[in-house]
Amino acid sequence: MIFFIRLLILVPVFSYEKSLQALSKYGRMEAVELEKEIDYEIS
Repeated sequence: MIFFIRLLILVPVFSYEKSLQALSKYGRMEAVELEKEIDYEIS
């Protein structure tokens, strides 16, 4: 029973961290694209 409760707590936390990682990766990619566009416009 304790194991089941622990599982209920851990699974949402784990998936939340995964989605945060995905978001930060996506954000980083967008930031790089923006930097490229800005560099292109400056040069």
